Amino acid sequence: MKKSIFLIIVLPVFFALSAQAQLRFGVKAGVNIASVSLDGETDISTDNVTGFQVGPTIEWLFIKNFGIDAAVLYSQKGIKINNINDISIDKNAGYLDIPINAKLVLGLSESFKPYVAAGPYISFNLSGKDISDQWEAESFGIGVNVGAGIELFRLLQIGANYGVSLTDDYKSIAGSNMDEFKAKERVWSITAAVYF
Repeated sequence: MKKSIFLIIVLPVFFALSAQAQLRFGVKAGVNIASVSLDGETDISTDNVTGFQVGPTIEWLFIKNFGIDAAVLYSQKGIKINNINDISIDKNAGYLDIPINAKLVLGLSESFKPYVAAGPYISFNLSGKDISDQWEAESFGIGVNVGAGIELFRLLQIGANYGVSLTDDYKSIAGSNMDEFKAKERVWSITAAVYF
């Protein structure tokens, strides 16, 4: 009896929320332009490293045009440093990035919808941990990102994103001839997502 009453109350609420919610799955891919900010020495210069990202994505708008989007992305970033004892480092590294963003979609028309998004991400190093005999990549990182873009014809989203690491992504190896200092990633991304 209690189970029946629970179902009678809960199921209509669930279906009402489901009718309002918009849940979509898709695939996202894009280009990364990564750089690092260094703590410590000032006679070292850094440059951008170009990589890519690709993976599945989900969008769940549960309050009209507001909700979340999330993705599981293979993301190629890296580090490029000059003037380390006349040695240059130019190394790409592969990561598993998991961003979870709050998202607001501005419904101007069914075929053209701008959006803004922001939220945290976590990052796991998959490859390229050994940068050089003086540097290594950390295994895990946390950051925040903000982004904006447009949705076209309820199918394609094109956007730009800027991610800032809150934890150190690279560090000098203990015992190397470098003074101990660390680096955090800053990544611009241009992406396209197709939703089904």
